[in-house]
Amino acid sequence: MNDLGRKEIDLWKLLKYLIKKLPVFLFAALIAAGAAFLLFKKPASTTYTMKVSFFVQPSYVYTEPKTGSAENDIASDNAVTTSVSSLETYTYVASSPAMLEAVINRAGLPYSVSDLGKMVSVEARNVKAYAFSVTIKSRSKDDCARIAEAYADYLPEELSEMTSCVLPLVLDRGTLSARHSSGASVQGMLLAAFAAIFVLLCLYTKRYADDEAKGNIALLKEELPALIKEEKPVTLFHTAENEEDLKRLRATLRLAASGKSSCPVIGLTGAKADSEKETIAFRLAGSFAELGDRVLLIDANLHDPCLHISAGSEKSPGLCDALRKKAAVSDLVKKIVIDDCSFSFLPAGDDAGEASELLDERRLLPILQKLQQENDLILLNLEPVGERVDTAPICRAIDGSVVFLRERKCTRYEFKRCIGELSFAAANIFCYAVLLPSKPFREKT
Repeated sequence: MNDLGRKEIDLWKLLKYLIKKLPVFLFAALIAAGAAFLLFKKPASTTYTMKVSFFVQPSYVYTEPKTGSAENDIASDNAVTTSVSSLETYTYVASSPAMLEAVINRAGLPYSVSDLGKMVSVEARNVKAYAFSVTIKSRSKDDCARIAEAYADYLPEELSEMTSCVLPLVLDRGTLSARHSSGASVQGMLLAAFAAIFVLLCLYTKRYADDEAKGNIALLKEELPALIKEEKPVTLFHTAENEEDLKRLRATLRLAASGKSSCPVIGLTGAKADSEKETIAFRLAGSFAELGDRVLLIDANLHDPCLHISAGSEKSPGLCDALRKKAAVSDLVKKIVIDDCSFSFLPAGDDAGEASELLDERRLLPILQKLQQENDLILLNLEPVGERVDTAPICRAIDGSVVFLRERKCTRYEFKRCIGELSFAAANIFCYAVLLPSKPFREKT
């Protein structure tokens, strides 16, 4: 999974990736349901219903007392059972085509047998009490009432004649009720919504698989050990103001730079541009100054200088002017005082021009050698590796570098490109600093 070109998919990561797309799924489902409503909606209508209830008194068949003959006793039991269990016969006859035709003829209804059969349904209500009901549904209020009245008037007589039962009684002539339909096909809307979600699910899954193969998936801190070829310390930054994280990075750099030179030069770079790197660089210089070291912080990010913002000053002459030999570098260094400690700061300058030409290591190293005589530590804020061609050669020329990256923002491809260029340049990487995705690390607008 951690090597580029692998096609296996981590299902748990895929699930978390799809959960992040949940608002997109819901929005697409809403749009699809709305489109289905507009395209396939039916005209609004009202259905009227009336239910007429009947009671049939069963006609028992009485036989002679049992004579002891097995054949006569069985016949007597069958006769009684057949009469008592005939409610199914009544409901069947009440909904039969013969009954429908009889009601049409007697009431003079303007319907055919098939049309009336679609509007009328018969169901048993109480088997023990021999009660059943006739339900009439129609979109016409007058037709519904007329059919219900016809059944209440004529069904008892017709049913009695057809089944030879006692004349049924009308328990309830029915009450008219109405049901309004909005015209929306709920089934169609749901089908369209689920179809939209399914299509997006397939598309995002394919996109994730393609990005996984190309290394465009956001990098997680757990994957660093598999991507880093050499064992290097990793410092996690929960917030930019976290003193413990800053002290841990400071201790790591002191151990890594010990024995390098009397004034180590440490580069601060990254796999991708991130404004919080400059904030940490400024605070890191102050942290080293607390130990009594003479610290110089240099803003060598000539393409996008922003350390002067952390210093609370405007753009002013700086490194680019020293590289052009317009001014002595000692005259361009400023003093920054934070609480009870202070450190020196060399801004990038206000006119970088051809920054890549200025940052040639042959121009920069003489200036650094001169500044090393006046300081105990130099922190060099550099541009991201890979975005500019001049960063990797500078990292090779100095004592070591810290590589910053932001979890879930930097992709695997960007990180592998960064460490690949540094490895090719034979640069010494002291450690890695991972900015965790918390509120203080949100991208500035």
